[in-house]
Amino acid sequence: MKSLKLLVAGLAVSLSATTVAQAELSDVLSSGTVKIAIPENFAPFGSLGIEGEYVGYDVDVAKLIAADLGVELELVPVTSKQRIPFLETDKVDLVIATMGAN
Repeated sequence: MKSLKLLVAGLAVSLSATTVAQAELSDVLSSGTVKIAIPENFAPFGSLGIEGEYVGYDVDVAKLIAADLGVELELVPVTSKQRIPFLETDKVDLVIATMGAN
């Protein structure tokens, strides 16, 4: 039981020492651009279309969000492994993609 308490205490210290980047709505609005990650090759949600532009359901949702905010949209195509790291390092403001529990 003592080792479990030490493990929990160590985890709490390590989590409190990490800082996670996070987009603020005010930053997005002041920059005039929202960077949204979308799947790069996962039709029908997001993929490169015939015209050379990204298309799909997630792309459409990203366009609606940008329009509603009144800002330009910067689509950032990502793979599954890039979604969370891109959020954590401020490469994107938002991710629109399917997420599983694995």
